[in-house]
Amino acid sequence: MYDSTLFDLFKSLNKRDIRELDKMVRSPYFNQRADVIRLFDHLCLEGKPNKEKWKRENLFSAVYRGEEMEIKKLRHLCSFLSTLIRRYFILEEQETQEFEQHMHLCQALRNRNLLQEYEVQWRKLEKKQGASQLQNIQSHYQHFRFYFEREDFNNNQRQSRKGYSFLEKTAFELSAHYMAAILRQACMALSQQQLQATDLALPLLPAILKEIEQDNYSDSPAVRIYYHAFQALKDLENHADFLALQQLIQSHWEKFPPTEMRDIYLIAINYCIKRLNRGDREFVQTALDLYKQGLDNHVLLEDGYLSGFDYKNTLRLGLALKEYDWVEQFMEKYTPYLPPKERDNIYQYNLAFFYFNKPDYDKAMELLRQVEFSDVFNNLDARRMLLRMYYELGEFDALDSLLDSFKVYIHRQKNIGYHRINYLNLIRFVQRMLKSNLNNQQVKSQLRSKVEATAAVAEKDWLLQQLD
Repeated sequence: MYDSTLFDLFKSLNKRDIRELDKMVRSPYFNQRADVIRLFDHLCLEGKPNKEKWKRENLFSAVYRGEEMEIKKLRHLCSFLSTLIRRYFILEEQETQEFEQHMHLCQALRNRNLLQEYEVQWRKLEKKQGASQLQNIQSHYQHFRFYFEREDFNNNQRQSRKGYSFLEKTAFELSAHYMAAILRQACMALSQQQLQATDLALPLLPAILKEIEQDNYSDSPAVRIYYHAFQALKDLENHADFLALQQLIQSHWEKFPPTEMRDIYLIAINYCIKRLNRGDREFVQTALDLYKQGLDNHVLLEDGYLSGFDYKNTLRLGLALKEYDWVEQFMEKYTPYLPPKERDNIYQYNLAFFYFNKPDYDKAMELLRQVEFSDVFNNLDARRMLLRMYYELGEFDALDSLLDSFKVYIHRQKNIGYHRINYLNLIRFVQRMLKSNLNNQQVKSQLRSKVEATAAVAEKDWLLQQLD
């Protein structure tokens, strides 16, 4: 048996991590045990972690040559090295947090009563805070920490009468941080409600909304953006709040780090998708414009990659507007930005959809046969495309088989939300169409009326076209 904790930690290390961790393991400041060094060297020589080579007997004999196996001793050794790796992770993370480093230094200087040096470092931090253009959730919290540190220093040094009071700023920054964070959580909850039974308890939300409605916190783009986003998502008819959200995004997108701005764009796009699901087709253009803005502003890439979900949505919005040339340019430009392991699969699947819309069903079906579906929604979508193609091409034996397997697949899925009833209704109506005499105008008219009266049905427009 191998040590799973150490195995998992070591497996996550890259070449740079190994180099830096090697210095740490050999530093007496962090480690004074020779057996830990021997274990680390042995693991590095083994190369990529292998469970067979990591058997406890192999590890023990490599470190304690000639000694009789002691499980307790080996466990303690592995635990010590695991702790060192975790400490390395902490130090690496701290290296990227410049603000935290300055804050810890100021606190350390204050605790050691090095007041002159404290003033020098605090002024440096004050200058950096003033130069930052960020006005997002995290920046509000950093400003709060910054002002609170100085207020705490003033109280200890009894300097509150010398013009250093930051009580009002401290209160504003903490309140803005908390309000924006709560509103963001509320937006995420509303975005997920249609897919999951999400009911997030936010007891202070009504008080926050009331405070903002009194025109407070207009100086905080974060609070205003998440406020209008929440109001729009809560009531889809509230188009004024969505327009305000769009304007705020255009005016303040540079004041947010790319990761947070990406989430804000996706919240706005999610509003458009909810409107599209209700049949408001004018939001196709709005959603595509938001995707184009996010791509142009370089905020939709995450760790340098464009998610398959955003790639698919952008492409489909373009196709819905019949912007075929733009879609081809988009695929050529952004396919290399897809995650490498999934790139070919995502590309072939979306290329199949491209040909499906042109329409070129032979190419679409050939591409779909080559795709391996790991995502349940892509799988559902591929079956939907095949359903339409088989019906329109008159391949009814293949369609019968597909409808049966499609229904079984849907019943096996647990977390597909409203998609379940939409697709089941699609299958039900197609089966009715196959069994009905559609040459009889009365039969066709009755079936068409039932489709029109059904709110939740996938491919409703297509079904109505087939019954016209």
